[in-house]
Amino acid sequence: MKKRVLLIIRDASGGMLNHLKDLVEGLDLEAFQVEVAGPVQVLCSCNFGCPQHLIPITDGIHPLNEVRLLIRLSSLIRGGEYDLIHFHGYKAAFLGYIATRICGKHNLVATAHNLWPFTGKAPFQRLLGALSGYSLRRCDRLIAVSEAVRKDLINYARVAQDRVITIYNGIRFNQLEAYSAPVDELFSGPDLLIVGTVARLIPAKGISDLLKAAQIVSIENPQVRFLIVGDGPFFQDFLEERDALGLTDKVIFAGHRKDVPYILSLIHLFVLPSHSEGLPLTVLEAMASGKAVLATEVGGIPEVITHGKTGFLVPPHEPKELAKGIIGLLSDNELLIKLGETGRYRVMNSFSVGRMIEETEKLYNFVLK
Repeated sequence: MKKRVLLIIRDASGGMLNHLKDLVEGLDLEAFQVEVAGPVQVLCSCNFGCPQHLIPITDGIHPLNEVRLLIRLSSLIRGGEYDLIHFHGYKAAFLGYIATRICGKHNLVATAHNLWPFTGKAPFQRLLGALSGYSLRRCDRLIAVSEAVRKDLINYARVAQDRVITIYNGIRFNQLEAYSAPVDELFSGPDLLIVGTVARLIPAKGISDLLKAAQIVSIENPQVRFLIVGDGPFFQDFLEERDALGLTDKVIFAGHRKDVPYILSLIHLFVLPSHSEGLPLTVLEAMASGKAVLATEVGGIPEVITHGKTGFLVPPHEPKELAKGIIGLLSDNELLIKLGETGRYRVMNSFSVGRMIEETEKLYNFVLK
């Protein structure tokens, strides 16, 4: 008999959303009947191909709205007869745990996709951290997408070591074949060197650092162009910063694109200057596409990239170091090729969606015993 599984997610984009879609599409349909609950943006952006339920879990704290969410979520869980409930994101886990207690449901799994966000000393931050940690400790098992995230759950959320396991994100290699499209759709000019990134446009992704680095690089090598793909609430702010730095003709903000494989085929070097990461799928995708990667040494990134072997690492919040790395790598084409080859080998052997699905199903079956 199939086990009914409800996946609950907060408002999300990028890696968390792609992870959820891979999970829904990959789980064994003979063993599991899957349903998804989340905000309208999530449900509309992906064709999950399974029953979906509108539960608008958003960022921020809005007490009256949270009460309404709990009522809707409790009603869904009470009527769903689910065998297992899997939360994605800290807020989804907190609200979902309360709803399951109201309904008396068990068999709870939560995936932490990011480093612990409640490290501030402000009373409100500490309260949020305490409440989130409480709900996570009462799940049957936790999944961390990297060892860095796992350590945060143990150290900050005080989760017992034997209750949290690391299951690395995975990618679908057959979806990374480059699309055919005219190169001058985005760039024109001979002998250009293109540095690219794909990220949600928020401060934590280090976009300001990349723009400052781009200014330094452009002085050193006028043939370098920067391509920033992604959308987010700070899109306009970063455009204004680009223009203020005199980089209007050097940096292109391409917005949200569905043809990431084509974007990766254009670039010579992939850069991710994040200040905090769990395990970014964009880095895995770039490496799987055979592109050299320069990224900041944060979160789970060093678990994928060995500096000088499968990519290059620089400290976060350091635009000068970022620029130095970009200039050095672009000046050595043989090194770019070598890093692309070794990086691709690393990802192909350790970070597949199939492996992620297999390990998740194994955990489900353990919890359901």
